[in-house]
Amino acid sequence: TLHLSPMDLLLGRLSSSFKAEAFGGTMTGSFGGTEKRKDVETEWEKIDLTSIKNLGNLTVSLAGVVSGKGHFTIQSQGTDGDIRVVIDKAKVKDLKIMNFPLPELVFDQVRGAGEIKNNLLTFKEVKLQGENLKGTIKGDVTFGSAPSPATLNLKFHIHLSDRTRSSYQGL
Repeated sequence: TLHLSPMDLLLGRLSSSFKAEAFGGTMTGSFGGTEKRKDVETEWEKIDLTSIKNLGNLTVSLAGVVSGKGHFTIQSQGTDGDIRVVIDKAKVKDLKIMNFPLPELVFDQVRGAGEIKNNLLTFKEVKLQGENLKGTIKGDVTFGSAPSPATLNLKFHIHLSDRTRSSYQGL
């Protein structure tokens, strides 16, 4: 559903609110602004990640249920915003970094917060919680304009249980 404000349209502003049901969950939010500035507020609950097959140029298989919030301001000089995400029962497989295949990663929960400034996504801190694997991720992802790939500058701290350590030894 989409709700528009006719009065704002007459005054040259755009404001709307929306609600969508997709991938087993819901997304709600608002969109508003003028010709020079657009503000977007979103909140999503229980979105199933299994239908996502590509992240940019990366081919990957994801599983889990994501909930979160985001706020974005879009202006001619760039986009600013922040995002908070919780993923329950997260699984990442078939992921290759620099043609090196990573083993399947399974987490009970992933919690994270990030900030967006133009084409830079900064992970303030992402916490990975799992039975056999715990850790954190901090750093930046710089998105290039097509066809340039994204640049990763990330720091991972991973702690493995003794039972899992042997299967991740090469990593």
